[in-house]
Amino acid sequence: MICPKCHAPLERPANFCPNCGVSLQRGGGRILAVTAGLVLAIVIGVSGYLKYRFPESGDTPYVAAERQSRDTLSSGRTGDLIEAAGETPGYETDSLPVTMADLTLKDITGRELGTYPVALVSSGWFAFPIKYCIGGYAWQVALDGEGFLPVEGAILQDDEPVGLWQLPVGSPLGGLELAPWKPERPLTWYSWDDAQTVRTVPVQAAETLGNFTRISLDAESAEPGIFVQDGRLVGWSFGEWLPGGYLWTGRQGSELVPEFYTDDFYRITFQGGREEALLLALADNRLSDLERLTGLAEAYRLEARMPQSALPEHIAPATIQATMRSLIQALLAQDRSEDLFLLFDPQTLLAVDQPSIASDLVTAARDAGDYAYALTLIEALDQANVGDAGQRRTYETLQTAIYGEWLNRLIAEGDDETAREIYAEANGRFPQDPAIRLAGVELVLRRGNWAQAERLLASRNYPPDLRDAVSRLQQEISELKSQEGRIVIRFPPGARTVPITAGLDRGITQRFMVDTGASLVTVPAATAQRLGIDLAYNLPRRLFYSATGVHNAIEITLPYIELNGWVVESVKALVVDLPGQPGVGLLGMNYLSNFRMDLNTDDGILMLAPR
Repeated sequence: MICPKCHAPLERPANFCPNCGVSLQRGGGRILAVTAGLVLAIVIGVSGYLKYRFPESGDTPYVAAERQSRDTLSSGRTGDLIEAAGETPGYETDSLPVTMADLTLKDITGRELGTYPVALVSSGWFAFPIKYCIGGYAWQVALDGEGFLPVEGAILQDDEPVGLWQLPVGSPLGGLELAPWKPERPLTWYSWDDAQTVRTVPVQAAETLGNFTRISLDAESAEPGIFVQDGRLVGWSFGEWLPGGYLWTGRQGSELVPEFYTDDFYRITFQGGREEALLLALADNRLSDLERLTGLAEAYRLEARMPQSALPEHIAPATIQATMRSLIQALLAQDRSEDLFLLFDPQTLLAVDQPSIASDLVTAARDAGDYAYALTLIEALDQANVGDAGQRRTYETLQTAIYGEWLNRLIAEGDDETAREIYAEANGRFPQDPAIRLAGVELVLRRGNWAQAERLLASRNYPPDLRDAVSRLQQEISELKSQEGRIVIRFPPGARTVPITAGLDRGITQRFMVDTGASLVTVPAATAQRLGIDLAYNLPRRLFYSATGVHNAIEITLPYIELNGWVVESVKALVVDLPGQPGVGLLGMNYLSNFRMDLNTDDGILMLAPR
């Protein structure tokens, strides 16, 4: 056959010429002309209608449709949105044109992270926020009538809050295909909860994020839904899970292949990092409080694999830190503070980066009297915040307060040697602190050097809260001035015994009790042996009378007894182990007669003036 108009050869019978389009049926030319006339009339009619509906000069039908949709939304009219948008979905609007299913995620421990509804396109892809996938080890989607299907692969990029995930190829799905969003075309949004809730959505505040463009949504569309354009799905919204709308800008859904698999996603984002260690420490119910806290603390020594903002709530910093603080309080209630101090070294505490935990540990250390540990923690925190002047002042105030507490406790316990070491350290770091300076004055007075104490006390101005302490020290200085040339022995006021420590030969010290009823000094046998005296040698003996009876004691001669710088040589002494007072000797009258004694038991002062 040959076309009667263009004479093109025809391979098979046809109603129209494939070359020029002329009708090959009888009367075809008239039909074609009539058809063309009708088309022209329709075009003119539609043009007139559009000019009437969209009078703005230069508007295309699509621009005008967008303007009309915005006007409709602003006026609260939604009745003809699809018509205004030019949308022709080609399906019933009383049901979503996609397959809805439930996505369930479980972690490596089998714990369910959550179950979420998802909207699937016909090729098996669905979009879902990445933050809810973190830690997902087992992924599955429940389809009505089809059981569970695994999630196999994904397409995602760095800094994308949403990933595109895929079910196995060939999964029995219907509905729309995935297509890239076209900015010049109208956009329609459908609610997941009510398919009859349909709105034309103006694109506002668009931001490109990898394969997606994020847009702002008004309050009416801020719930889970899908975006449709020209009968294809082009995006998703997730409501409160993730604000905004996410429009796909990648390739057609039929052309997509996974770039990652779910195993890869777990390995890259979670496995072997801090996040997995936190999860395992939380999940094991066999762990004690200390073991669980140890696991959480050690997790912070590992590298973080994910930004904090991307972590799911159950391992988010706020959740973990609240759990750790609760465990710390539980262990403190169990008197396990020493375990806590060993666990939280400064580096771990800095990694945790939670001021409340640091504060709890510092407070616990102060209560336990472990001032060195408290100061170590504060020093580490201070170095980590060296650029923050306000925080630095806070740390300095805390450090000086702890030094003051430490010094006062050591002085009260009579550990003057350690107190002098700590004072040298504290005064070297904070020479202007008045409380530390008062502790130094106290230590100087303990050595009887009132002149140096007076100079130290006068070198500072003291705040009102320290005035009572300053007055007390001034009074003690005055008393020492009046006691110049005397040995002053202080003991607890009202006590019935006066303990002192005196020096003997070879640097040996001996604890004595002042006893005016004893005629001779006594020392324990162990002290005599330390002085090199052979008690088995034929030494003289004397009868010794005490509250426990009469004793036949060995008599020895001590090279000297030194008390507060005063030395008395060649002192006779008896070797006696006092019942119930191991290691204690008596300072008898053969030594005390070298001094004039003034005893004030009410004030707890014994003064010895050398004769």
